[in-house]
Amino acid sequence: MDYGAIIMADGSNMMQRSSLYDELSSLEQQLLINLSVFNINQKYLACSITPVFLFFSELQVQLQVSYTPVTSYKTRV
Repeated sequence: MDYGAIIMADGSNMMQRSSLYDELSSLEQQLLINLSVFNINQKYLACSITPVFLFFSELQVQLQVSYTPVTSYKTRV
């Protein structure tokens, strides 16, 4: 996805590509750090993070998180 070519709902052009990327990366890292707390004492989970962009008068970034239980994994002794 070309972040520099995003057209806002009010017709303005979103040119802060690096700014948006940094913000999204920061949110993703914070979310992963928070999720690591929940992984304690639980089965292994495969977590996928999907960015969802909602455009109104201002940019809103929403991260959808979906969990997939890992049913088969090997344990080394």
